[in-house]
Amino acid sequence: MTAVQDSPPRRARHHVGEMATSLPSLLSDEALWEWIGRRHPDALAEALRRHREVAFALAWTITRNSDDAEHAVAATFVRLPTAAGRTDRRSLRVEVLDATRRWAGSVVDQSVGDRPPDAVDEVLCALPNSARDVLALAIVARCGCAEIAEIVGCDHATVHHHMLVGLRHARALLRSVPPAPAAHRSQGGTDDMRREVRA
Repeated sequence: MTAVQDSPPRRARHHVGEMATSLPSLLSDEALWEWIGRRHPDALAEALRRHREVAFALAWTITRNSDDAEHAVAATFVRLPTAAGRTDRRSLRVEVLDATRRWAGSVVDQSVGDRPPDAVDEVLCALPNSARDVLALAIVARCGCAEIAEIVGCDHATVHHHMLVGLRHARALLRSVPPAPAAHRSQGGTDDMRREVRA
């Protein structure tokens, strides 16, 4: 007969500890959002792991600078626990992308004129902010119309309008600029943007 134990064996306790640590990676975004709101120590790290790459690509496309993009992404994720506590909060992905575009846009507004522009800089600067954000969300973050509408806070018809305005201006500007040499091509989502806008 096996003796009754007052506590689980050490190996079992270690396994339970591993499961608790890895639990955020098993959660849906909706459940992870709840954990972020409760300030669970691993929840924010898991949100960063899932959404940092697309947030950085979006921020870089808007700011055109790695340091500024990192700043925008950091500001976004640092403030997620506060956003998670709101009663009107949106999905985690939508919240991350919306906050990232806002922070990146504010960085651009503060640093206009600090860097010599390249062709895509000129296109992005020439667009209204609303058209720039819609294009970046569609091309870089691969958001659909419904998700873009939720992020920017407008209806589908307005998203389509901003998209058409942005594409029309961007195509006109990009047609007048020769493609950059391979050694000088930009990183992030810019090459994707150039290809898709020219299409």
